[in-house]
Amino acid sequence: MNKILNAWGRSLKSMAFAVVLISGTTFAADPVYTPNNALGVDPRVDYTALLKLGPWDDQNYQLRLEDLRELPENDVYRPGVPAFFKIMKRREMAAEGFPLGEFYPRELNKEFQIRFGGLTQGGVLHRQGLGKHYHPDSKNLPPPVLWATDPLPKAAPVLFEGPFDGTLSDNETTIEFHPTNPNIAIAGSNGSGGQRMSFSSNGGMTWGNSGALPSTCCDPSIDFSPDGAIAFAASLGTGGGCAFSLCTQVFWSFNDGQTWQGPVNVSTASSDKEFIHVDRSPISPFFGRAYLTWHQGNVMQFARSTAMPVNGGAPMAFAPAISFAAEERGIGSDISTDRQGRIYYVFPSLTTGSTEIRLLRSDDGGVSFVDLNGAAAGLSAQVYDLHGRFDFALPAMETRRVFIYAAIDVDTSGGPRDGRVYVAFTDENAAAGSPGGGGGSAANSHGWIQVAYSDDQGATWTTAATPHSTADQTTVDRFQPWIDVDQLGNVHLGFQDTRNSGAGLRNKADWYYVASQDGGATWVEETRVSSVVSQNIADGQEWGDYNGISVAPGAATIGMTWTDNRIVTPPSTVSQRSFVGIVQNVVACEAPDAPTIGTATATAPNQVSVTWSNSAPPASQFNVYRAVGTCAAPGTFSAIATGVAGSPFVDTTVSGGTTYAYRVAGTEATGVCESAQSACVEVTATGACTLSPTFAGLATAASAGDATCTNDLAWAAASASCGGPVTFNIYRSTTSGFTPGGGNLLASAISGTTYSDSEALVSGTPYHYVVRAVDTANGIEESNTVQRSATPFGAVSSSNLVETFENGSGFDNPGWTHQALVGANDWVWSTAQSQTPTHSWSSTSLPSVSSRVLTTPSFGAIASTTLSFFHTFRFEGSVSSCFDAGTLEVSTDGGANWSVMPDANFTAGGFNGTVNGGFSNPLAGKRAWCSGTIGAMTQVSINLASFAGQNLMVRWHEGDDSSAIGQGWFVDSVTITDAGTASACSTGSGGFIFANGFE
Repeated sequence: MNKILNAWGRSLKSMAFAVVLISGTTFAADPVYTPNNALGVDPRVDYTALLKLGPWDDQNYQLRLEDLRELPENDVYRPGVPAFFKIMKRREMAAEGFPLGEFYPRELNKEFQIRFGGLTQGGVLHRQGLGKHYHPDSKNLPPPVLWATDPLPKAAPVLFEGPFDGTLSDNETTIEFHPTNPNIAIAGSNGSGGQRMSFSSNGGMTWGNSGALPSTCCDPSIDFSPDGAIAFAASLGTGGGCAFSLCTQVFWSFNDGQTWQGPVNVSTASSDKEFIHVDRSPISPFFGRAYLTWHQGNVMQFARSTAMPVNGGAPMAFAPAISFAAEERGIGSDISTDRQGRIYYVFPSLTTGSTEIRLLRSDDGGVSFVDLNGAAAGLSAQVYDLHGRFDFALPAMETRRVFIYAAIDVDTSGGPRDGRVYVAFTDENAAAGSPGGGGGSAANSHGWIQVAYSDDQGATWTTAATPHSTADQTTVDRFQPWIDVDQLGNVHLGFQDTRNSGAGLRNKADWYYVASQDGGATWVEETRVSSVVSQNIADGQEWGDYNGISVAPGAATIGMTWTDNRIVTPPSTVSQRSFVGIVQNVVACEAPDAPTIGTATATAPNQVSVTWSNSAPPASQFNVYRAVGTCAAPGTFSAIATGVAGSPFVDTTVSGGTTYAYRVAGTEATGVCESAQSACVEVTATGACTLSPTFAGLATAASAGDATCTNDLAWAAASASCGGPVTFNIYRSTTSGFTPGGGNLLASAISGTTYSDSEALVSGTPYHYVVRAVDTANGIEESNTVQRSATPFGAVSSSNLVETFENGSGFDNPGWTHQALVGANDWVWSTAQSQTPTHSWSSTSLPSVSSRVLTTPSFGAIASTTLSFFHTFRFEGSVSSCFDAGTLEVSTDGGANWSVMPDANFTAGGFNGTVNGGFSNPLAGKRAWCSGTIGAMTQVSINLASFAGQNLMVRWHEGDDSSAIGQGWFVDSVTITDAGTASACSTGSGGFIFANGFE
């Protein structure tokens, strides 16, 4: 091992850039620093591509191609760990007798900081995290000794950063995570056509777009119902009778923001700066109620919901608005609730010479408001005495001016600060010499962020520690904060920061993030989330007025949105876009040790008692896990009880004759941070067999193509768990995602594995089916939710659809479309490559996260339908790395949902790889075409017989990752053989009526 370290040390001494320790250096390294390939020692290596393996460090310049071959092909990006250190660590561990496989040590970034101080870029050492303590200088003394229980200061890892709506969005953004699913998030922004809405199904790593809400302007605000079934978007708009005034409106979505319904107008006159909040506390008497705040002519307004919307039916309803005419005038309000359902309504006042952050409180769900002001006029309490008023100029905001608004959230964790109300806002910084009142020049004014909190329901207030450095308050401005408190009681804050503007300048901005684990007494090290500094664009917007932040359920990650004005085409082209950043929560709680398992005993028929003892440090509550099988050969363990106070736990859901394995884990008081699971105990339950059948659900649903409207269903056989035989129940609805029940039961006790439905079907209407298995030995029905859909039609005539892309519009046949889903680039009509005379359609790759689609018209599939086309492509990466790629997708529901064309359907020219999951490509994990070389076009052939009886759309979908590019993709000469065109069918005379008389 010493030989390896010595050889590596000699290599480092020959570096083109030496490691330089600059006294007092505090600025952060650039996560996307661009290296100079000419400085590398091996011309065979693309040093820029090493950014896919980790952040840049100048020591990478000494890597040779032979060194890089020591890394696995599937090596993924590790935050804070440059490529050279990965290779170094692999060699060290191999010499120690513990060679690394696919996964690196979790704390590898901290070891790198200790050993090298931080990242060296352009000859400058950017000391980071532990590197600041192990490589101190006279202006950065090491901290006192930290005991094992003391938290180490560290910046939050940035997991993703990029635009969520391409170039069609601009300023004023917001984000909200689903309350139970950390993968689902919705974002909004002011943009092209009005308030634009975006959605994510992978935790904010990639985004789709649902376009602009109709007849809207701006000021997005989002929240969810407690179960996440309904998303709400508040906006300012002119629809629904508002003429040309901007009314406060609310839209709603039943599919996580992909499509929206509404709106309902909540205000009656010109409105501004609206925000929406939903009470999601289960113990609140107003659980599920939505609240809105806005102002009309600077008079603060409030409304509460009285009815939730019905999907495709009755709209949302609100009680008449309350107007706070007796309060000080204001603009820039926000609203939140505590666990008991109290409403906290905060706003900045505008009274000349007496400007404050003020708060109103309601204890009865918004019917009335409490007097917090004693003998003085009005009901509101003073939170903070502002130095500024309404807005003020800064060098970064000299035309739009920094707007003083308030953002609020409440600790609902049940922890030691449960009920604490937090308010964050920008103010003029008197300590830095800002003149106050909003009247100073940009050069003379200074901005900072302040946070205040109350532990007595808003009656009295304390100012928290300033959430950023104040040593640089005369040279750095901070503004536009947003705040969120996670389910553990940790406080999270994001804001714009001008520290990277350049010496003596305060005219550019980056988005920064901080968090507090102790209620605002201290804040973790400030994290730069934006990877590129934003330029000042004096267009009257600059960075808009406000931004967003939201903690995902489970508190593992935090999403934040901001207006970003970075250069996108060097050296000078700036684009104003709405950006999102996802960071890891570094102030999460500590898990206890695993409990010690006791016994599992069959204490009665269909009953098992499980015992355990607590550990040290002890758990506050416990989660019980169970698997079918023995401890030596268990199935999958899943939680059957959470939040259990203590041992024993009695499991009354067991089936007689079945062997079960049990494990127990402990959690701290919030139930979020969980220990490892205990050892295993097993027992065979006694009593009756109560298991449901094992069934995969409905396999296919398709129109029979008969004169009488008929849909044919088929499924594989089920397995009885308690003797059988098995029969099947069939459920039908015209509403996708319906819940099977007696009201939509179509047929029961079906013994076979097929069914033809001709009961009162209407031609061209989509029907949705669920089939469930019943074990007749015990009458128990299993509960699968597999839904298949079919649209009945009559006889199908077929013809060939031939598309050469030679017509003057770009398409020979109607119905073709193309769209940029993420990023600026769309498919374009091109003469650069072609298979038929002169034209094809081209998708050009981007060096940032992006995707675009080229889509066929709808057509019917029969048993003989095939698809063929010609293409040529060059995507970034090899077949094994597959950084950028193109795939082929198919939809059977008119484009609402898409899936990758199955490999088995290809008869020639199929996919050659799987898209890399490490660099935010929207196609990550999908089968696709990778790598390639632009040249003569080759043919792809696909058999579509597996889709017979369904209407299809097919699309070519290219996705690009977060850096570097290939050339792209050309597609030409599309032929759909035996494309079906269906005639209408007639409704049968079955006259089927659901059990309740209607659907």
